[in-house]
Amino acid sequence: MSCTTRQDFCIHQGDDLRVIVEVIDQSREPMDIQDAQEIRWWAARNVRGPALIQKELSAGSLHLGGPSIFFFDLQPEDTDAIPAGNHYHEADIIAYQRRVYTVMVGSFRIEPQLIVPET
Repeated sequence: MSCTTRQDFCIHQGDDLRVIVEVIDQSREPMDIQDAQEIRWWAARNVRGPALIQKELSAGSLHLGGPSIFFFDLQPEDTDAIPAGNHYHEADIIAYQRRVYTVMVGSFRIEPQLIVPET
């Protein structure tokens, strides 16, 4: 049994990607997150490293997408300066009375890009 949903994904350096997350409880049922005080997604080189990318509901860089869904967009400027390779990511929800729930962890792979996007 896993204590948190594991979601691994990959992006090419400098690309755009929308990441959609469905939050489920331990019974595998959708969990209503509409009253969340904050939702945060961070990515780092490893679990002990400093955050390289941060997306947060309060900052407007992470959004609610339904009763149990949130999403965020990775944009070229998010990954341009990050070295290719495997990274760690996690998301948590801060609910009523500042209770914190880690709802997703996983591997976040950045692939090198041959074709550099025009600016």
